[in-house]
Amino acid sequence: MIISQDIRIKMQPIIPFKNHKFLSSLFTISIVFLSGFALISPLTSHAQTCISGDCDDGVGVYEWENGTQGDGVWVGGYLIEGKFVTLEGFIYEGSFKDYKLKGKGTKTWPAGYSIYGKW
Repeated sequence: MIISQDIRIKMQPIIPFKNHKFLSSLFTISIVFLSGFALISPLTSHAQTCISGDCDDGVGVYEWENGTQGDGVWVGGYLIEGKFVTLEGFIYEGSFKDYKLKGKGTKTWPAGYSIYGKW
């Protein structure tokens, strides 16, 4: 009769790269940084131009002076649903509220990593 058994499970990283610890750290830092400052800063800037459509109450594309674009549905001058693309290549597709990520959406980093979630 076996009274106890020592079971050891080796955890494997989700990211299939040799340098997974570095990439995991970079991924975590990117989420924190891009979720906060990088997304909100260009949206609150007053230097923007509607380059097509209706960016007050309709569907349109805004471009900020730093090259960041917001493409989607606008209500009262706020992007509420659509795509947000930075000049560096970061992309968020989903819902917004008060210039923040709100609801379901997908974040995609320039390196090709993406994450879908509720923000």
